[in-house]
Amino acid sequence: MDADRVAVRSAVAGIPVPDDGVQPMLIEIFRVADGRFVEAWGLGQGLPLEVLSADS
Repeated sequence: MDADRVAVRSAVAGIPVPDDGVQPMLIEIFRVADGRFVEAWGLGQGLPLEVLSADS
């Protein structure tokens, strides 16, 4: 935690490692104000396209 921001790095389980061998992972950064999350940013690495487009 740094001032009003929190960073989380997560390994993703249950998804096969792609051919390039990059372990799927997520990095998320949250900004907190008055004890609540008010902003969020995220970055994924090594996630297959079918996982990324699952919500669309």
